Amino acid sequence: MALKNQTPEKRGGYVWAIVAAVVVLAGGAWWWLRGSDGDGQAAGGPGKGRGPAAVEVATAEQGAIAETLELAGQVEANAGVELRSEVTGRVVKLNFQDGQAVTKGMALVILDDSVQRAELAQAEANYALAEANAGRYQRLVELGAASKLQVDQAVAQSKLEQANIQMARANLAKYRIAAPFDGMAGIAQVSAGDLVQPGELLVALTDNRTLKVTFKVPEMQANSLETGAPAMVLVDGRQGNVTVEGRIDALDGRVDPASRTLMGKIVLDNVSNTMVAGQFVRVRVPVRQVSDAVVIPDQALIPMGNQTFVYVLTPGPEGSAVASKTTVEVGIRAANKAQILRGVGAGQQVVTAGQQKLQAPTMPVKLMSPTVVNVPAAAIEELR
Repeated sequence: MALKNQTPEKRGGYVWAIVAAVVVLAGGAWWWLRGSDGDGQAAGGPGKGRGPAAVEVATAEQGAIAETLELAGQVEANAGVELRSEVTGRVVKLNFQDGQAVTKGMALVILDDSVQRAELAQAEANYALAEANAGRYQRLVELGAASKLQVDQAVAQSKLEQANIQMARANLAKYRIAAPFDGMAGIAQVSAGDLVQPGELLVALTDNRTLKVTFKVPEMQANSLETGAPAMVLVDGRQGNVTVEGRIDALDGRVDPASRTLMGKIVLDNVSNTMVAGQFVRVRVPVRQVSDAVVIPDQALIPMGNQTFVYVLTPGPEGSAVASKTTVEVGIRAANKAQILRGVGAGQQVVTAGQQKLQAPTMPVKLMSPTVVNVPAAAIEELR
């Protein structure tokens, strides 16, 4: 009856308050009934009626692990040269095609050498005359018609003309630019008929069968590298990423004071032409290695503050399994693996998925098969 004496606005407020109270009471009753059905969080106490948590596990293994460092590297030809003219001359013939494989000693560029051939012929004729004169004076000395001095002068002139022949041949050779090693010719920088000057670039020659990959390591990791250590070179190609295995062939003897880095070199066989000189690649080199380590998957680690934990499986009653929270000391971490220095032994099982369900230091668990994620090849190419 009291509501009848109230204004419409006040009566509406009372109605909404009653509706809100009914909703709160209904929600509380639903929560109480749900908890009593075995969720383990009702009046029966924590954990009452809750089944074992489903987790995925992995076994700690004894094996090798290495911490690697990924660096930028540059591909260089094992042998490369820019063939330049030493003399002034006109190009008569280009004896190669652009990009052609050539052999050592093959004449690539031939300049007009007609004058030099004439000079060689003249030197040979002068030598023949000087040699004949030396022979005549030798016979005249035996007859007493010439002096020993005349013989010596004739022999010296013969040797001088012989040296002139060698000089003429050396000059003639400069008009025939040959390949100093087997390799791949580049693109010709001149054409037949061009007049070239000393020092002018004619063509580049590169030996790509064996390549050098140079890289620079920060000085903090410089002492961790060793000559002969394995290294991997990652190449981005048209067919996707290609990994080429090699070894560190050499390390520089000093740290560059400007960049505070140490240069290293990897020598690789390039029979399949995976790389080309001048290309940038990624280099992975080991900075720390342990051959006999306890290794677990990286996803098993649970960092909390300054400590790291894992859940280790132990046998429970009636063949069940129990996950126990254990403090571990972590060593090398590489890719998706981690070295355990203390806390887990080889052969023990650790939880790798489902740790969020384990709220207590010790909880019963049931083992599930590892989750397999299938990523379509098209998606992988899109990520690349």
